[in-house]
Amino acid sequence: MAVSFRDFLKKCREHGELVEISKPVDLRNIAALVPQSEKALLFTQVKGYSMPVVSGLLQSRNRLSLAMGVPYGRIEEKLRGAMEHPVKPKLVKRAPVKEVIHTKNQVDLYRLPVPIFSTMDGGPMITGAVVIAEDPEYGMNAGMYRLMLKEKNITGIDIVTPNNLRRYAERALQGKKPLPVSISIGAHPYEMVAATFKAALGTNELAYAGGLRGEPLALATGETIPVPCIADAEIVLEGEILPEGWSQPEGPFCEFNRLMGGVHYNPRVRIKAVLQRRDPVY
Repeated sequence: MAVSFRDFLKKCREHGELVEISKPVDLRNIAALVPQSEKALLFTQVKGYSMPVVSGLLQSRNRLSLAMGVPYGRIEEKLRGAMEHPVKPKLVKRAPVKEVIHTKNQVDLYRLPVPIFSTMDGGPMITGAVVIAEDPEYGMNAGMYRLMLKEKNITGIDIVTPNNLRRYAERALQGKKPLPVSISIGAHPYEMVAATFKAALGTNELAYAGGLRGEPLALATGETIPVPCIADAEIVLEGEILPEGWSQPEGPFCEFNRLMGGVHYNPRVRIKAVLQRRDPVY
C-alpha cells in the first residue's frame, strides 16, 4: 500500500509521537524548541507564514521504527532487503504536489517558513529535502543537501565535498550548462533514508526507496525542468545549478555536534518554479 509523508505524520500522532503546538511561535525559535522535546513537534501557527512546520520526525528510535514499519532491531534487515531487491520508480500522471504551481516572478522562497538553526548560521537553510538530478551517462541520482536561501529565487547548495551530485554538476559545468534539479520537501522517510545512502555512481537511490516500499516510488514530470520530483511531496522546488562553479560564499553552518562549520564556496541554484499542495506542511 502506498505511503506518504502525511501517512507518517498520522502514524506519529496515533502513537503519541507528535505534539501539536497551536500557540503562535516565532520561526527563529523552532530550532531551539525541537531538541528540548522528546516528541516531534508540529507548529500550526508560525508567525508571518501561512503553512505549519513540523520537525524532529526522525529524532528517536520509536519514530524511526514507525517510519520503517518494523521494530527498531529489524531496520537494518529491512534496509538490506531493499538494497538487495530495489524497485525502480515510475512516472505518474496525478501528482498531489502540483495542486498549486508558481513560476517566473511568482517564485518567492521567502514565503516558505525555512528556519535558522543557529544564531551564527549564514541564513535560513532547507535541510530536509530530497534533491533529484539526472546525468546523460549515469542516470538519476538522489541526495540530501543544505540549500541556503540567498534571494527570492536563489539558493546555494552545499556540495563542496565529493559526492555524486557534485560529479554531475562538474560535468554540466564543463559543458557550460546548468544542471536541472528538483527539490522535494515533505517526502516520506523511505525516500529520505534512501537519499542519504552513499551509493555508487550510476545507482539510483530512489530504487532503494521502492525496495523499502515494496512498490515503485511515484515520480511526477517536471513543469519547468526535464527532471522528475516526488509526486506526493508537500512542496517541490524546480531549479538549475548555475554553471558558475564553486564561486559563491556560503555559511557558516551549524553542525550536529554543536560546532560551527566555516564559510566555504559553493554553486548557486536558480529556482524556476515552486509546486505545492493546497495546504502544505513544511
